[in-house]
Amino acid sequence: MRNLLFSHMAFTVSRVCLQGGEQVDLIPGGASIEVTSSNVHEYVRRYTEYRLCKSAEKALEVRAHAQLQSAFDFLSHWGLCAVRFG
Repeated sequence: MRNLLFSHMAFTVSRVCLQGGEQVDLIPGGASIEVTSSNVHEYVRRYTEYRLCKSAEKALEVRAHAQLQSAFDFLSHWGLCAVRFG
């Protein structure tokens, strides 16, 4: 008998709209691997790892780029930097 708790769940996660909104496989071929009572712990581990680590990487990259750009803009405005960032 099929477990309805995990019905229609696969080893994927949806990205937030700011990151494109698409589905991301948590493991290779994750879209075709159904979550079951025997692999739910692995799914939760992979899902948590993605949400806590990998999804934050892009946001940190964007923020770091913006901070560097601001610093170079400030320095170049005052003639302290001959190189333009970007």
